[in-house]
Amino acid sequence: MSLAHIGIIDAVFWLATALGEVPTGVIADRYGRKTSMLLGTALYTVSISLVAFVESFPVIILAYVGWGIALTLTSGADEALLYESLKADNRTHEYTSVYSRVEVIQVSARAIGSVVGGFLAGVMLALPFWISALLGLLTFVVVLTMKEPPQELETTSQRYTDIMLASLHLIRTRPIMRWALFYLAVIPLGPFIISFVYIQPYALQVGLQIESLGILVMLINLAAMIGVLLAPRLIRLAGEVRTLVVIPPILLMGLITLSLITAWHGLIVMAGLSLFMAVIRPVVMTIIHRELNDNVRATIVSLGSLAFTLLLAIFSPIYGWLADTRGLSAVFAVMAISLAIAMFLASQMRRPRFLARRISSS
Repeated sequence: MSLAHIGIIDAVFWLATALGEVPTGVIADRYGRKTSMLLGTALYTVSISLVAFVESFPVIILAYVGWGIALTLTSGADEALLYESLKADNRTHEYTSVYSRVEVIQVSARAIGSVVGGFLAGVMLALPFWISALLGLLTFVVVLTMKEPPQELETTSQRYTDIMLASLHLIRTRPIMRWALFYLAVIPLGPFIISFVYIQPYALQVGLQIESLGILVMLINLAAMIGVLLAPRLIRLAGEVRTLVVIPPILLMGLITLSLITAWHGLIVMAGLSLFMAVIRPVVMTIIHRELNDNVRATIVSLGSLAFTLLLAIFSPIYGWLADTRGLSAVFAVMAISLAIAMFLASQMRRPRFLARRISSS
């Protein structure tokens, strides 16, 4: 398939994810984090099994839709469960460090999976999907053993519309929440698409062999792991505000560099993008969770993910078409321009200064 075709498939996946974000967030707030995660792991297992055993293209598209919805059932719910578990033990001050360790586990799994998955695919293309389905079943069993902590407010009697209206009201009345959600959805968009789609074609373009791509992806994920581990240390040294203000210019310089050079050095730049992009989410999620009540926590996080996935659904096919017609350098240049515009909009929202006042007064 061409990069444009891959972009279209990615768009279908991200659109399904976007459409499922808010309803599944409400499910987590109304029926419980554990219930939402159980539904997500079950749907993931079914979807990944379809990819493994069915060769029909429409069925594979359907499986990717199910896969995307499964992600929305678990994302937001797992983060809410983590934060509320820490709060039940009076350990919310440890959230950034604990969340960073969770991210390290996830990045490590991706790094190992990129190498092992490539080896398994060399034996049989469907084998990584079979293994993933088995891991989905194992995850389902693990989630069954989890205990959900008590929430501040009882949400099982709340209606869908009540939770949605409460969430939207919170975003409308708290500027810090709007800024945090905007930052989380827009700033890491370009680097994320690079790590998700364009590392491999760029690596092939600069002369790497297909056999080495799994190792390359592993190294990129290791760079992300370093970024996640740095997040709590950067907060302690520079504070949340300075950390979030410094990262976008660094990402912008990386994107500009990629648009100007096509050489193996660009892979080092991509690793740097992955590192600094990984710092963003632990820091911003610390701010978001600190501002939220339990009864809308998963829904608010899902609204942020909704904005991010909608942007992915819009820009993935555009970048795919641009890569096919103008080359990867043009894609990176447009990403740099988009990030510069996002940085300007974020500065106009004046959230870093507002956030600094909030932190200093707390």
